[in-house]
Amino acid sequence: MMQQPNDKIIVSAKRRGRGHGGWSKNNPYLEERWVEFNIDIHPASIVHRLLPVREQLAKEFERDLDVVGIVDGMIMDSYFDKLRDDESDESGGQQQQHQPSAFDRISYATMTNITEFQDGGGSSSPFRRGNFDLLYSLCTQASAHRLLRELQQSTSSFSSPENDVTYQWFKRFYIEHASIHFDGDQGFGRADDFIDALLRTPPLLVE
Repeated sequence: MMQQPNDKIIVSAKRRGRGHGGWSKNNPYLEERWVEFNIDIHPASIVHRLLPVREQLAKEFERDLDVVGIVDGMIMDSYFDKLRDDESDESGGQQQQHQPSAFDRISYATMTNITEFQDGGGSSSPFRRGNFDLLYSLCTQASAHRLLRELQQSTSSFSSPENDVTYQWFKRFYIEHASIHFDGDQGFGRADDFIDALLRTPPLLVE
């Protein structure tokens, strides 16, 4: 981009005409008038404005990766707490309530209150909440890819039946859910939905 020459764009705008500038849109005698003006494009100036934005996003991602680690440490604790609550309800004869999620959605609360994780009280980028959710999803998907590679490598290296079954099962699970939770334009919290679906899947006994 730095090597691109300066450019000039001619923009046309309606100055007067039917339905414009307070004039009646039904007046057939009103002539439309257009005005043209030039806009100078300086690629070097765009790069100068682009780099600080990239630097700000990099600093936010660095902080948000720490938040992802904090969230990861709380997911399994929340999951087992909910399991214990369900067992207590069953043993006490209470009617078991349907849990909307297998664990508390800590990441969603983090996205909602993302300003609490700002360093020095600075302002966030305009799409901080969406950037955090995208980073969270990318980390989740990258983790699934790495686990699949590790299981595949351990299967080929040690010929472990357990690793082979786990690899085949998780590979099938990921293929079935990748398009639902990761591909294309997704809503907020889809990475947590993937983890939730994985935790809610019943154990599989292979003989």
